[in-house]
Amino acid sequence: APALAAEAEALLKATDAGAGYALWFGVEDGALLEAVLLHSKLRIVALEPDAAKVAELRKRWDAAGLYGSRVTLHVGDPASFRAPPYFANLIVVGESVAARLHDRALLQATYESLRPYGGTLWFAGSGEMLRELAEVITNAKLERAEVQWGAEHLRVVRADALPDSADWTHQYGDIGNTLKSDDARVKAPLGLLWFGGNSNLDVLPRHGHGPPEQVIGGRMFIEGINVLSARDVYTGRILWKTEFTNLGTYGIYFDASYTNTPLSTAYNQKHIPGANGRGANFVAAEDAVYVAVSNVCVMLDVKSGQLTRSIVLPGKPGTNAPVEWAFLGIHENVLLGGDGFAMHSRKLGGGAGGSRAIEDYSASDGLVGFDRHTGSVLWRVGARHSFLHNGIVAGNGRVYCLDKLPASAEDKLKRRGASVPKDYRLVCFEAHSGRQLWETEQNIFGTWLGYSKAHDVLLLAGAKATDRLKDEVGEGLTAYRGLDGEIRWQDLKRKYTGPCILHNELILTSANSYNVSGGAFNLLDGSPHLVRNPLTGKSEPWRVSRTYGCNNMIASENLLTFRSGAAGFYDLANQSGTGNLGGFKSGCTANLIVANGVLNAPDYTRTCTCGYQNQTSLGLISMPEMELWTYSQFGLDSETGERIERVGINFGAPGDRRAPDGTMWLEYPSVGGDSPGVPVSVTGKGMAYFRRHASQMGGRGLPWVTASGVRDCETITIAPELIRPNVAKPPRSKEDDEDEAIERAKARGAIPPPEIPARGALPELPKLAPPAPKRVYPPAPYTVRLYFGEPENRAPGQRVFDVALQGRTVLEKFDINVAAGGSGRGVVKEINGVIIQKELKISFTRAAGSQAGPLLCGVELIAERRTAAK
Repeated sequence: APALAAEAEALLKATDAGAGYALWFGVEDGALLEAVLLHSKLRIVALEPDAAKVAELRKRWDAAGLYGSRVTLHVGDPASFRAPPYFANLIVVGESVAARLHDRALLQATYESLRPYGGTLWFAGSGEMLRELAEVITNAKLERAEVQWGAEHLRVVRADALPDSADWTHQYGDIGNTLKSDDARVKAPLGLLWFGGNSNLDVLPRHGHGPPEQVIGGRMFIEGINVLSARDVYTGRILWKTEFTNLGTYGIYFDASYTNTPLSTAYNQKHIPGANGRGANFVAAEDAVYVAVSNVCVMLDVKSGQLTRSIVLPGKPGTNAPVEWAFLGIHENVLLGGDGFAMHSRKLGGGAGGSRAIEDYSASDGLVGFDRHTGSVLWRVGARHSFLHNGIVAGNGRVYCLDKLPASAEDKLKRRGASVPKDYRLVCFEAHSGRQLWETEQNIFGTWLGYSKAHDVLLLAGAKATDRLKDEVGEGLTAYRGLDGEIRWQDLKRKYTGPCILHNELILTSANSYNVSGGAFNLLDGSPHLVRNPLTGKSEPWRVSRTYGCNNMIASENLLTFRSGAAGFYDLANQSGTGNLGGFKSGCTANLIVANGVLNAPDYTRTCTCGYQNQTSLGLISMPEMELWTYSQFGLDSETGERIERVGINFGAPGDRRAPDGTMWLEYPSVGGDSPGVPVSVTGKGMAYFRRHASQMGGRGLPWVTASGVRDCETITIAPELIRPNVAKPPRSKEDDEDEAIERAKARGAIPPPEIPARGALPELPKLAPPAPKRVYPPAPYTVRLYFGEPENRAPGQRVFDVALQGRTVLEKFDINVAAGGSGRGVVKEINGVIIQKELKISFTRAAGSQAGPLLCGVELIAERRTAAK
């Protein structure tokens, strides 16, 4: 009917929701829903409380060829259906459901599924009902909700970004090379928001180390060999894909070692530095994506991928030859373009016939500033030698450039008998005019710049690590005041693995495969950053480690993400340690990017033949109910036998975890990685460990402690002393080694092994040597907490036992089922004043007639004289 079609078109126009996903709560007679289907590309999930109506409409839509492809229908309401968060571009609420939204829980469940950045709730109904509903929604103070209502409809828009979320718009996060997203919304533990999406055929080969995805405005942009695509951050849906005749990625992000045989298991695409040297050839803004193609930067509309403008890099004065667009970045409304690649091997290695090495693409001959909206040239400056791409940053209205030759070019000069230049410089330009503000030529040693806008600190450093340019250095740090170049502090001998992360007031160093990082340092004064060891209460250097991984660590406010065998992370919020997301492999490019409230993990495994269970793209969000397991570096500097103030032993757990009250819970036996060394022994005839998911546990105590444990135990001894953990490298497995060909070459000596970074100003890691004589501690009182949970459906009286501490019975005829109030529930028993000198001994005695043996999930020890602070 014309009136119905007009209503549908008006709804779609008002909500700007012509495509994507829609939820429809309360379908009424289904007529408006059908009209919206016919006038849009939406895929609609509808809910209706009336089961008879659902059955009738399913038949009608199936006969019309719509059901299952464009629309599905379920019995229920927003609370019972529990649609995923951020899922829908459009949510339509019929009158039958709208009248129930005075219930805050139902209203929240409805709104939670709405997509940020413009997702719209649409209500139809009478004016008075809509006015009352608008008041209810306004008073509910929903996140970023904008309420607009008229005589015949009410519209609620989830405007802008999620609170506490942030973007990732450049190769290293932002134009300051911080390697950090300011997103504070994503916290561990994490759970799955969506999976699937596009295949990895529109992504660059993983060993080419292409640019990471960039995320802004709810869209994720990622590059393939000759294609750029945009995907929805919240569903993985392909928004658009723009193909190019030649993006110029060959020889930079992949080379002749690549073959287009995605199903072959043969080794494909050798490791090359890729974007680690050249940088990214695209950057994202809120309204456009800028892509460097030859001598042109093309602007693509973020909504459609259509070309909106081409900005041509002007030829050099005195010549008409086109100049390749090298570096690419955005600061405020200034588009920065590298004024031609430096091409040092061509300039110094034999003229025009010289080869184009990847180092040739790592620097520019100069820099040009454009108005990013109009494309007009604002300024142009030349480099004295070359502006290293990893050394071009901006912030607070200033652009900073590291003007020097890379080491490979210096080597060419030396072979020709020429001297290495003495006039390297660090130079600062005003961003909108190109006017030089200051420069310095003292101790310009580095290959990397990072800039903290908040602290106005410019860091000169190196980015030496595996799979990066051999030109990179890994020693020395200098911090300058960005305003005038005054040195704030300097340490030219400090060694580390890069690139350095600027995390608020800290510098976090990275770690290569099977190595521990070089620590963290204060950005403002260079002092080593110390953290409190939750076990001993003493301060020690902050560190992070990982297992196998060929990308670099990157950060958000609460997480470090990287490859550590599978996808890995470090929980910065409570310093539990290194953990794994499991089941899927992250890319050789750092592709685990936290932005827009989601941990974005596109499938960056093209040419990978590793045996990981899931080859897919994912979006992950914070889910407090999920499990979180880690292993940590606490205690690496501790003396053998150092007294522990606070610790938890989590029997049968798959890793370590730090509790909200500060207790570090350690797995026993150790299966999840290197843990701080605490002597524990368990005996018992028929003893066995068990483990369930924490979601299956209720009651008292920590559910992730009471979900696992040890059965049929007779004695447990725990010595509250820290011993040196075994930090030896675990052997590689063939299944996990994606670089088998390279490893064979290393074994032959054809490729030297990577250099293990020295410790710099931090205390040296202890070597695995015979332990020193143990210190004798006086007896001390501890609070002991025993954690129990019945894992089986045992009736009361079927598992009964006594528990003794240090030979004194503390629990007599203890029945977990009775004490906890049923199976699947936890219970904690606390005993104060337990005297411990060398060790705590826990003894278990099975009661006569008990059908099942003793059981314990966890033990927590807290020294009473010097209770550790939370």
